[in-house]
Amino acid sequence: VALVLPLPREPARSVHRTAEAKRASLRAAARHNKMLLAHALRRPAAALRTLSTRQLSTAAPFAANAENFIASVIQNPKPVVLDCQADWCGPCKTLAPILEAEIAKTQGKVLLATLDVDAEQELSGRLGIQQLPTVMGFAGGTVPKDGQGNPLVLVGAVPQPQVAQFVQL
Repeated sequence: VALVLPLPREPARSVHRTAEAKRASLRAAARHNKMLLAHALRRPAAALRTLSTRQLSTAAPFAANAENFIASVIQNPKPVVLDCQADWCGPCKTLAPILEAEIAKTQGKVLLATLDVDAEQELSGRLGIQQLPTVMGFAGGTVPKDGQGNPLVLVGAVPQPQVAQFVQL
């Protein structure tokens, strides 16, 4: 009989999610991963069955800024999805968990970066960010384009299927 450990549930929260709440969520995911690893060491056969049906949480999104943007986003060998957001933006808070879940499904093949447009006004201006949230993809140093040559960008709080399709491109 395989022991399936439930994921930790976050308490209900308002739309405004603070940076401390994000860090607490990441700590909870890290504790969950440690718990799964400890289970795997105690009962390897059962753990393999458990892990085959449940994914480990992936690394946290990294913060992009003017200093690290070229090295960590443009020159990154893996595709990077850039989530341009602000602390005061309600739709950004709605889209962030959906985006994180879709990125986690890629199992590390796609990375997620966040850009605080208030803190990085010059960089967000150079990227042409005019509405929030804006999600851009970078692969091989360029922004992928659609069939008509337009950059692939998500603007606004879009539904999960559209986010999933964007991440797969």
